[in-house]
Amino acid sequence: MLDSRTAMNLQIPDDITEAVRIGLRGDRRRMDTGSVNGEHFMVMAGAGFDARMISEADRGLKDRLARAAYLYTGLKNLSARPARRKMRIKARPRSITICVPAKP
Repeated sequence: MLDSRTAMNLQIPDDITEAVRIGLRGDRRRMDTGSVNGEHFMVMAGAGFDARMISEADRGLKDRLARAAYLYTGLKNLSARPARRKMRIKARPRSITICVPAKP
């Protein structure tokens, strides 16, 4: 089973054979992309707590703990200092959502 937000948004099926077929012979689509500090992304990007939690859940940790790796790295980062960020949007996206969690 694929576990990818991009694959879900593109409606790529879980079946690996069908997913490869779509990748090789499917229709081309335009996609909005973004970049943060030179890192390109589709669908969403995180900063601060979210970014630390995701980046620290490396392949070895995910192999050992599966999805609980994110719980582990999230708990580990609960006491980290809040991140301050500035955002500049160069294009006119069709939609944008910004989620800023409040301090507990």
